Amino acid sequence: MERPEGDLDEIDEQRVMAGMGALWIPVFVASFGMAVVILLSLWVSGWRNEQALIAQFEPQWRVGEQLALRVLHIDGERQPLAGSQVTAVVLQEGHGVQPLGEFADAGEVGVLQGRFTVPTLAPGPAAIGLEVAHPGL
Repeated sequence: MERPEGDLDEIDEQRVMAGMGALWIPVFVASFGMAVVILLSLWVSGWRNEQALIAQFEPQWRVGEQLALRVLHIDGERQPLAGSQVTAVVLQEGHGVQPLGEFADAGEVGVLQGRFTVPTLAPGPAAIGLEVAHPGL
C-alpha cells in the first residue's frame, strides 16, 4: 500500500514548526528569571550586616534538666565582640515569656555561655529569645 508523500511531509513540517514556536517560551522565561535573580543578588549584596548571633543549645528539653547555652556574638566583619551580655528567655504561645538567665563573656572573647534549669513548659513547640546588650552598639 502506497501513501502519498507530499501530504504527510507537509503535515509533519507544520507540526515541527508549531512545536518549535512553543520552544521560545521556556527560553524566554528562563532568561528573564536569571536576569531577575542576578539583579536581586546585586541588590542584596549591598546590605550591611552590623552584628550576628550564633546560638548553640539542645533542641529538646525536659523540665528541671540543666542545659548549657553558648552564644557567639560577632560584628559585620565576622570578628567577636567583647563585653556583650545576653539575656535568654523561653517564648511559648499562650504561656508568655519565662526567663532563663543572663549570660556574660566567658574566657573567650565574644563567646557568652552559661547553664540554666529548664522551667516548667507546656507540651508543644517553644522558642528561645535572646536579648543582647553591648556597650558599643
